[in-house]
Amino acid sequence: MCVSLSEFAGSARQCRRCVMTDAKRADASARRQENRVTVRTVTHNVRSQMSNASAAAVASLAPSSLSNLLVSLEAVSPGISSELLRSQSGALRRVPGMHNDVFSEVRENSNEASSKINGGKSDPMVVTKIQLASALCERDLVADGAIVDPLDAAAELERIETRIDAIASGAMSAPAPGTTFDQLPERTQKFYARHTLDEIGALTTVSQRMSDKLFEDVTEQAQVAAAPRPASDLVKRLNDEQDRPLTVADLIDGARRHHIDSTAGIQMASGATLVAGTGGGTAVLVDGVRLPVDPDARVADVLARIPDVDFEHFTRVPAGANASGLNTAVQSMLVGKSPRAQSMRLAARRRILERTFYGDTPMGYTADASGSAQLLAGKARAHTAAALASRPHSSRHGVDTEAQTTRIEGFDLSRHLRFARAARKEFLQTKVPPELLTDRAAQATLKRYAGSVSKDNRDAAARAGFQIRHRSNTLDADYPGAREKLVVDWDAVTPVHTAPPGKALCPEHADVRADGVAMVAAANQIARHGRNPELAGAQALLAEAKLASAFEVHRAVAGRDHEPRVLTSTQVVPSVYRGREAEFIADVFPTGGAFTTKGYTLTRRDGNVRGGAGRVRVRYLTGDAMPVTNADIIDTRTTFRVISAEVTVDGTVEVRAVDDQLAAQLSRSTP
Repeated sequence: MCVSLSEFAGSARQCRRCVMTDAKRADASARRQENRVTVRTVTHNVRSQMSNASAAAVASLAPSSLSNLLVSLEAVSPGISSELLRSQSGALRRVPGMHNDVFSEVRENSNEASSKINGGKSDPMVVTKIQLASALCERDLVADGAIVDPLDAAAELERIETRIDAIASGAMSAPAPGTTFDQLPERTQKFYARHTLDEIGALTTVSQRMSDKLFEDVTEQAQVAAAPRPASDLVKRLNDEQDRPLTVADLIDGARRHHIDSTAGIQMASGATLVAGTGGGTAVLVDGVRLPVDPDARVADVLARIPDVDFEHFTRVPAGANASGLNTAVQSMLVGKSPRAQSMRLAARRRILERTFYGDTPMGYTADASGSAQLLAGKARAHTAAALASRPHSSRHGVDTEAQTTRIEGFDLSRHLRFARAARKEFLQTKVPPELLTDRAAQATLKRYAGSVSKDNRDAAARAGFQIRHRSNTLDADYPGAREKLVVDWDAVTPVHTAPPGKALCPEHADVRADGVAMVAAANQIARHGRNPELAGAQALLAEAKLASAFEVHRAVAGRDHEPRVLTSTQVVPSVYRGREAEFIADVFPTGGAFTTKGYTLTRRDGNVRGGAGRVRVRYLTGDAMPVTNADIIDTRTTFRVISAEVTVDGTVEVRAVDDQLAAQLSRSTP
């Protein structure tokens, strides 16, 4: 008789099908004793090779945490695991706890399946204990010569000391959701105030090593979820119309013959879109990944290299007792609905796509529009996405390894950087004398957009760097009298400085002045392509934090140059507005209206920027731009008022705009 799982008690122990016998109890007791002996063995080896402090930290770990500690130490000194696990008899002890690794102090319980997996499990401070033990052991290893270069060793020791300081200050453990900086303990606030952003960026080192191992396990499970991607009806129709194999170029020509609008791309298969660039390059967009293809590539081969990775069937498997034998942390990531679990699944899906696409051999079968599988000629059915994704390397000189999606501990890093920025902002507001700060004019409040521009067009303009604003926020309505006082030579240019004038105002400002162009390119990946911190990359998150902190100081300090000047930048007209430049101006740059920059904007003082059809050349009048090497940067979310906008003879969209802060100062000044 079949019994519903919901009729059983929630405890996994009560749901066991097998009866617990005396022999099984004795075996479990012996296993626990074996694990405790392994921990004592590792502790003894750490004490003999390192320091007593490191040994005490290792001795405090639970057996299930030992595997994560060894993973972290292997990144510093490869082969150290064998030395620490070797007993006095010369045998290697088994690493305990690998079936139930702990990767976070809060277990995944976002839905019913993950709650059953992790029900009743609590690991208070377990990750913090692993990080402390790893930091102390790493300090001893580096001091003993694990890193040969003395400069690299000194820098690594500084990062290790920062991690130890974070553990002692309580900054390593995440506070309750919604906690603001002023709600943190005083010792934690002081930690974020006394360390630079580069030092704070090292706090996720151990967590990153641990999660990399978890990510590899989740990626292996993604192979199980890989299947052929059904081709679209257009591909099937064009295949029937010609005798030779259908190529990418044939698909583009066929779409034009059938009068299919290919502006937003051509649907090749479910979730896969073929796009053709203005320069003739073609690529396939799938799950946020851009995969370049040649025009002469066969469509069947292209689709065979793009499997459909679906995790949904994992959530339909009753996982109450973990009968599958999977690592419980891996299974939690497969079925969880938390942001971290969803980000890890998305990254695993993208990695499988890239591994398969850049591999040597496509899948041995494909799927037509109806979803039925078809065997490819000359290919064995054993060549599936699972086999391809699990291969160790490629004969293409490692190109598939270089092209893999990365994943970072972005939520933890974002939290640390957010608190560090708040500490700097508090210092600027409370510790800096008022006479050293500039007097900022109050800017008008912007209304939430409500108008006739569609959401797709607004999103396209935002990706190009311009956020459309409400039509009622005009220059004359928000800042009366500012237009009459505005006298500007829009063609005025000044030489570009190879070295930015003035001096750095803070460590972050110094980094931006020296490497601002690269930081803008990294930070704009977040502003233009989404704020998922797990997939953004540590470099992008750190660059955004440095730029934001530098601009807060740059705007506030009275000692820097506040002289308004005309700066010129160029951007690309969104593809949805190509050939409709007049409509683009009416939607985004209405005369007297407002727009807000989306992302950091690189500008030049000499006006030497590229124009032509398909480009927007904006002349900004502002006094808040930050000079950097060979350029000036305008802060993100800076609002400008349009003075004029037109299409020039060569097809360039020419825009002239004045900064909101400058307009506010002109409005409040006496005639």
